Amino acid sequence: MPEDAASRRRFYAVESDESPRDNRIEDFLSLVEGYAADPIRTHLERTTEMTEADRTTIALMLALQERRTPFGIAQAGKAVEQFGREQMAALAHDPRAFAEMWRKSAPDRSSPADIEMARLEVLAIATEGRLHLRNQREQGLLTMMDGWLLAAETLDLMHWHLLRPAPGIEFIQNDQGVARPDASMRFFPLAPDACLLVCEGSRSLSIHGSTPQGTIEANLAIYGWAERFIFGRARKALTNTHAAAKRASHRG
Repeated sequence: MPEDAASRRRFYAVESDESPRDNRIEDFLSLVEGYAADPIRTHLERTTEMTEADRTTIALMLALQERRTPFGIAQAGKAVEQFGREQMAALAHDPRAFAEMWRKSAPDRSSPADIEMARLEVLAIATEGRLHLRNQREQGLLTMMDGWLLAAETLDLMHWHLLRPAPGIEFIQNDQGVARPDASMRFFPLAPDACLLVCEGSRSLSIHGSTPQGTIEANLAIYGWAERFIFGRARKALTNTHAAAKRASHRG
């Protein structure tokens, strides 16, 4: 149910040296969302009054929105694990580099035969899928935070289109909070009557009313980027988008 999907408590809690359930990341996310609430309200209701500080705050929130989803965190954790596996394999493929590393870290002065045996075992662990991070989710959360400010700066420097839906149609929302049809653009659904399109171009802001087809295309992008759920104020918006997605798949 959507109610269940939106109420997973302590999702961003991690295990740290100080606590088995460290909520500092979760508290930080709430803090950013709280600071962004008023700027987003200004952006939606009095767009021309939005200040540079408002835009920067919104960009910070959007960057977190794009990186914080369960799917995004899981993918980041898998990427960290895969990177570690590849680094280990690369080291184990080089007998000389591996022996040098082994001698620096092993004080027992292992024989060349022992070192070679260890190298082959490490290579097998790295290449046979036997290396797994116990804290993959925590690593994903840390990766989410790493580079967050740079991601926000990138979003801030892009062109922002505040889209309004066609009469009688509303924007839907997904459980990712974002849709990325390609690397050059993102849809951030903000409300049933507002969707922020961030795309490549000079740093500026414009307001556009969507055609019925334009609203449908935006909703299809949002629908396509849902991991498990879509949400809407009106059931009609959800059923119409689902029907449009089925028609598009048949045409494809």
